[in-house]
Amino acid sequence: MKLKLAILAAVTGMAVIMSCNKDGLSERQITDTDGLRIELEWNTGGSSSQALSDVDLDLILTKGSTPIADSDNLNSFESLSITNSYTNGVYGIEYDYFSGNVNPAYTLYVTGISSGTRKTYTGTIDRTETNDLLLLTIDKDGSEYLITEQ
Repeated sequence: MKLKLAILAAVTGMAVIMSCNKDGLSERQITDTDGLRIELEWNTGGSSSQALSDVDLDLILTKGSTPIADSDNLNSFESLSITNSYTNGVYGIEYDYFSGNVNPAYTLYVTGISSGTRKTYTGTIDRTETNDLLLLTIDKDGSEYLITEQ
């Protein structure tokens, strides 16, 4: 009887662990055949126009240490894409604090281009950081995109 209970407990425990891992993965994953759109917006305490005049951020897509795309709009928030034509691998989403004098709160949207599935990440950007800083990594495997917040 004790052996049966021990086996049942072990099997039940494995099922719980496996379901937790799967759920945790699905919260960070987007499946999309066309790719992802990444949008960076920020707020400095006023309107969008005020945020854009207070701070200029750039959004950079890297693979390894190599920049492969960037968004450096002057009069709008930043956006870029990882399309299905990109090779599989790990991509970095970085920002560059180009100009300004405040620490903006940011919102980063990662959206499936065709599915519309959206993940949202928020934080604060420190204007004293002088190097490009990593916000997310995205591991592309075919049409599966696993997102990890940094």
